[in-house]
Amino acid sequence: YLLVAVIREVASCSMDGVPVQVQAEAKLCCALNLDRLCSTVFLNCELARGPKAHLVVNLRRQRSVLKIRPDGEMSMLGWCSAEEARTALKRVARKCLQSGIPVKFKGFKVIAIKWARAYRPTFPVDFLELQRHPDAELRQTGASQPLRILLPCGDIGRRAREASSEGAGPSVGGSFSAAQSGQEGADEQNDEVSRAGAGVLAEVSADGRTRFHGAKSVEELQEALEVVVGILEKYKLPDLGGSLAAPGEMGIAGQLVGPGRPFGARRRGPILSREALELEEPVQAGAVVKAEVASAALVVPMVGRP
Repeated sequence: YLLVAVIREVASCSMDGVPVQVQAEAKLCCALNLDRLCSTVFLNCELARGPKAHLVVNLRRQRSVLKIRPDGEMSMLGWCSAEEARTALKRVARKCLQSGIPVKFKGFKVIAIKWARAYRPTFPVDFLELQRHPDAELRQTGASQPLRILLPCGDIGRRAREASSEGAGPSVGGSFSAAQSGQEGADEQNDEVSRAGAGVLAEVSADGRTRFHGAKSVEELQEALEVVVGILEKYKLPDLGGSLAAPGEMGIAGQLVGPGRPFGARRRGPILSREALELEEPVQAGAVVKAEVASAALVVPMVGRP
């Protein structure tokens, strides 16, 4: 219970105050004359010429961009909450009604919501070991793109709840009081286990930065973050960054110290695991002498001797 509470507190504090980006949609349920909307109804708008063009409206209050199509469908993308997005779209429908256009505001839904920046843990993560997680899926879209790991937060959280409820059930032949206490314990454990929304994926980079995709509310983001923090805690690298390190051990910032890599020489790029660092070819320090220079003989004439 204490470990779950600490994980929730650390996860919530790490992303407190980070703005969220909302993608939402709604319908006005009627055909629209975009030329009329652009000239008489809205300000700060743009309308391209074309049969499939849509009206683009800049909503400064919500720091959002609104797109209106001729069939009455609206899509919005901005840095605001879901409630603010709904209010902004309803205000658009009200403006259309005041202009004499018979619209009906229906079908509001949040397509996606995400944080403005990625979550970054305060400890190094063993990326090589994290790839061996049973639910981990490797993804690399291109040769120039870095390798990433996808974790299905919804499935992991759901299985954790089921395992907790099954393991906390009352034993056969127990008394009613024992069964009641076991049920209360199961309810408390179910409350402690994070309930991530289905479909929320966590994308973990080699340096531990994590982005979330598929969430439709801030609550789902927080629950998915709790799941990821619990997993990264299990795969974090040991803290061996002391002032002195034994040969072959990891020193400051996860760098290999020992023969072939002098103390203080730091490796650029993300922190790697022990196994990955052992695979690196050691660099032998010392002067390099060319073969032709070493084999050449320097002849100096001696004066006064035969």
